[in-house]
Amino acid sequence: MTMHEVGIAHNLLALAAQNIPDADRVEVRSLKIRLGPLAGVSQEELRFGFEVAAHGTPFAGARLDVEETPAIIYCSHCRQEFVLPDGELLVCPACATASVQVVRGKELTLVAIEVAEDDDTS
Repeated sequence: MTMHEVGIAHNLLALAAQNIPDADRVEVRSLKIRLGPLAGVSQEELRFGFEVAAHGTPFAGARLDVEETPAIIYCSHCRQEFVLPDGELLVCPACATASVQVVRGKELTLVAIEVAEDDDTS
């Protein structure tokens, strides 16, 4: 586990808490994030960091659901977008130039928060 992922997990929890009224009074079931392969974050270590950061908070026991997004690059030489295969260098697969820009793939975004329905009708 790295402190990097624990810090990111703390930030995710803080962001989620800001978006839930009375977060300490509801049961949070899951947080859903969108994670790009170029975000520089280990999914496995982030999951562990999430468990550590959530301990003793209203988020304890909640799942961290991760939606993986592909890396998409734009080649200014070919003027085309491509999905970057996993583990590939930032080089255009068509013309092999390095004149590419990352269009998508660096994101780490909180997408949704799932809370338990309140069964108390009083």
